[in-house]
Amino acid sequence: MQILYVNDDEQISKLMCTFFSINGHDVILVSHVQAAIETVKEKRPDVIFWDVCRHDHAAMTAIDQLKSSRETRNIQSIVMTGEVDATTHSSFYASGADGIMTKPFDLRALAKQIDLFARTSEWGDGVYHMGRR
Repeated sequence: MQILYVNDDEQISKLMCTFFSINGHDVILVSHVQAAIETVKEKRPDVIFWDVCRHDHAAMTAIDQLKSSRETRNIQSIVMTGEVDATTHSSFYASGADGIMTKPFDLRALAKQIDLFARTSEWGDGVYHMGRR
C-alpha cells in the first residue's frame, strides 16, 4: 500500500517513514499541504495521514478539495491530532476526513489498522482513537 504522510516535523516524519516501511508500505513524505495536494494528483496514494495541529484550516481545505474531486475522492484521509475535543474532530469530519487518530497512539494498533485497511479497503466506522498512553 502506498501511504502519503504529511507533517512539517522532520524528525517525526522520519520515524513514521521508518515505521510504515518496516510494516511493508511504500511511503511518500511531504512537509506541507500544497506539496500533499500536488503529490496526490501525481502519485495517487491509497491513504493520506495528515499529522496536524489544532484546527489546521489548510489541511481541512485540502481534504475538502481532494474529496470534491472525482479523481481523488476515494483516497482515504486520516487525521492524526493531539486534540481530543469534539469540535476539532467535527471540523475535520466536515471537511471530509475518513478517520481521526488521537495522539499519542499505539504503533502496534496503528499497524493493525493499516493491515486491516490493506486487506479490506475499508476503515470501518472511521473513528480511530488508538489508545492513549
